[in-house]
Amino acid sequence: MKRTMIFVSALMLVTLLLTSCSGPFGPIAGGKLQGPSADVPPSWDAVGAVEHVQLETINEGKPRSVLIWVATDNGSLYIATSLISGASSPADRTWVKNVTANPNIRLGVGGVIYQLQALRVGDPAQLAEARAAMMSKYDVESDEQSTSAWLYELRRR
Repeated sequence: MKRTMIFVSALMLVTLLLTSCSGPFGPIAGGKLQGPSADVPPSWDAVGAVEHVQLETINEGKPRSVLIWVATDNGSLYIATSLISGASSPADRTWVKNVTANPNIRLGVGGVIYQLQALRVGDPAQLAEARAAMMSKYDVESDEQSTSAWLYELRRR
């Protein structure tokens, strides 16, 4: 009986924490990001030291947010489909489907929200440089998963 009460209490606490958060909670997707909006900075270099950012997309008409890696290269800001794990095809990730349907995203960095557009990088030279910056920042070895990841440049809307 005591174990059951402890389990129920723990489950209630976890549920409360998850439902009180608007953004993502670890690997669990969240909803609409909260925080003040800001203009896009002239350079994203300061974001280079940030480990994770919050990416908000629209999924079936509702905001959906996830934690995601971010890197900078030559003042530009990039996100990537998973470099280390996840869906076998980048197109199978929910946030990628959302960005494909609507490239207008919101990005949460340190509690500040930026209105941006996610554009898939197609230029081979830019892709190689952005991928190298991302892999270097997160100390990822080149393998099939990392080389098949898609990268998106985040730009002002």
